[in-house]
Amino acid sequence: MRALLAIASTLCVLAGCDTARTNTQPGPFAQEVLTAAQGYKHLELVSTQERLAPELCRAVDSVTSQSRAGATSPHGRKLYLMWARDAQTYFDTPDVHAALGQTLVKQSFEARQELTTAQAPGETIAHLTTGNQTEFFVMYKADPSDTRTDNGWVYGIVSADLSRTIASGRLATCMACHTKRETRLFGMRDAK
Repeated sequence: MRALLAIASTLCVLAGCDTARTNTQPGPFAQEVLTAAQGYKHLELVSTQERLAPELCRAVDSVTSQSRAGATSPHGRKLYLMWARDAQTYFDTPDVHAALGQTLVKQSFEARQELTTAQAPGETIAHLTTGNQTEFFVMYKADPSDTRTDNGWVYGIVSADLSRTIASGRLATCMACHTKRETRLFGMRDAK
């Protein structure tokens, strides 16, 4: 049995499997992350306009921005809606430290390109629309003294059907961007 598991693990590594997405034990705060994602409709919608994630899961100023994440990346070509427990503070003041309990849920979708006929003959306009629902990305503010958090922030990824937590805790892929900000937040400003 151990030999079979070792072979399967080796094949997974060689095939480039994303072990964070196949982990059967998602990490600390798995239930809290799942509960937050399942309750996203009880949060405030930060913006009614879907936004394109250009790299990992950072917000952008314009839906027309091109994704810098590769098309095969789990974050590439993703449109999302952002939900927050305290939407006004998140939207307007990302430089303010969040209160305990602040919860952010990114509801993500595949980005599909559609072409429409322009008014000029032979010209088309490309725009993005939401495709299938994909994962939910969660951040919530817990006790900063808890060493299982990133200065109080817990990160999580929940399946598209909201049935399970894929990964949770101090996720390196999330922290790679969020630790660039002291507050760990980017906020969402209107397009200029």
